[in-house]
Formats: sequence, structure tokens, C-alpha cells
Amino acid sequence: MRQTRWKKLMAEPSDHEVTKLLAAVRGGDNQAFERLYPMVYDELRRAARRQLAGERMGHTLDTAGLVNEAYLKLVDAPNTPAEGRQHFVRIAARAMRQVLVDHARKRRAEKRGGEWVRTSQLRANSSARLRRRKRSCARQRPREAGCGR
Repeated sequence: MRQTRWKKLMAEPSDHEVTKLLAAVRGGDNQAFERLYPMVYDELRRAARRQLAGERMGHTLDTAGLVNEAYLKLVDAPNTPAEGRQHFVRIAARAMRQVLVDHARKRRAEKRGGEWVRTSQLRANSSARLRRRKRSCARQRPREAGCGR
């Protein structure tokens, strides 16, 4: 029992190392984020598991997928304001929640005719006017069905 705890403590990086890497990330070092990710991956998976616990059964994202999507969201962010390990995990958990919300919105949009494109009322009116104009032109000059191009 003691050996497994010792191995776990030895394998897990210290908060100080994570904090140093986070400071490097804030300083603009892109490689620091690459070194940070494996150090906090297990914690991020636990956070993802907690996030997915409240989702429906048969969700298309699994814990690894959610962690990876959150990672991409965090990498794209210009500055990660995390000050320490726990703060970073909280920020990542929030990113995971945003990924789940975006995923749900996309799924609902597809269910409700997601291929439709929203346009403004002004654009819809001008499109309708253009269609009416083309029809009237085609009735007046049937030989030139492509008039008004």
C-alpha cells in the first residue's frame, strides 16, 4: 500500500513545476504548454469524467475526446490566465463545459434543420424581390429565360 502511494507521489509532478510552466505559458512560451499538458492530463480526465456524468447516455464525446477538445480550446486562447495547478484545472473544466454546450447546440440545430442558414429580414426581402423579378422577366421574354443575370 505504501509503495503505490510513493510511486504515485513520485510520478505526479509538483505544483511548483506546473506553476513554473504556467508562468512560461503566460510569458509566450508555446513549448511550455506542450510540456504542461501531460503533467495535468490525469486531472483533466477526472474533470471530464465529472462533466460527462451529467450528460445523456450514449453521448458521442468520451472523456479523452472532451479533454482533447478542451485542450484545443485552451491552446487557441491567447493567454491562459491560470496561476496554479488547481486554477488551470478549473479553467480547463470550464472549457470542457463550453465544449459540451457547443456540442449540444450543434446537435439540436441539426435536429431542427441545421442546414438552414439564418439571414436578416432585409436580405430575405431582397432575395424574394429578385426571384419575383426573374419570374416576371421570364414570363415577358420566354426565349430569354436567363434574363437579368
